[in-house]
Amino acid sequence: MKINKASNNKKQVMYIYFFSVMALLLFFSRGVAVEYLVEKASQIVFPIQRTFYEAAGAVEKTYNTFLNYREISEEKERLTKKNLEYAFLLEDYKNLKEENERLRNLLELKKNRKGEFVVGEVSFQHPRDIFRSFVINLGEKDGIEKNMVVTYKNILIGRVEKSYTNYSKIDFLTKENNNLSVTANGEHLGIIRGEGTSNLVYEPSVHFEVDIKIGDEIYTSGISDIYPKGIYVGKIDEIIEGNNGVKKYIVNYEINPFDLKEVLISQGKEAI
Repeated sequence: MKINKASNNKKQVMYIYFFSVMALLLFFSRGVAVEYLVEKASQIVFPIQRTFYEAAGAVEKTYNTFLNYREISEEKERLTKKNLEYAFLLEDYKNLKEENERLRNLLELKKNRKGEFVVGEVSFQHPRDIFRSFVINLGEKDGIEKNMVVTYKNILIGRVEKSYTNYSKIDFLTKENNNLSVTANGEHLGIIRGEGTSNLVYEPSVHFEVDIKIGDEIYTSGISDIYPKGIYVGKIDEIIEGNNGVKKYIVNYEINPFDLKEVLISQGKEAI
């Protein structure tokens, strides 16, 4: 009986060992199978996940780029608007400064002038006649008459060619065929002649034995029914050698028609 009992115990131990080994093998075999299945599933799923991830990243990047572009555009628009505001302010300041400078010049001229004169504003200049004539905003109702002398900054501009009710036409000295008696260097009598350009031509009464140099100043001689003596005209700017020893003297006309805003109209010869 003891032998049979011992044999049974031995068999039980062997069964337990067998089943334990089988359980371990089954467990590990299942783990390998699971890892195998997971690996195969990952090979299929991961590319799909990566595609979705990259697409989501691209969408996010595009959205962020759009937000940044909109912010940059808004900032650019704001800065552009601000720059325009500064530009307008700067232009207004420049215009006010120029106007103030002109008014100061006119005030200074009033202090240095004798007699009666009025200030006229240039209201029209035709591009074709830029060195011939222009129009001012004063006319007969303001006491403006034909042949009144027109100056600016003590420089002779010309004369009133015709006066209308509310405006007047002014002829420049530089107009073609305009002639005016003048002196060069205070002693050499001659005339200046307009040619429709930015310069005047000086012709001395005596072409020989005259000592005229570049820089000599030209003034009205007073030999005129219109222009009194001593109005500044310009300076000799160039001397051109002509035929038979005759020289041509070019006078620099210091008035720029493009910058001309106001002029002084003298009412009578004694007012200059």
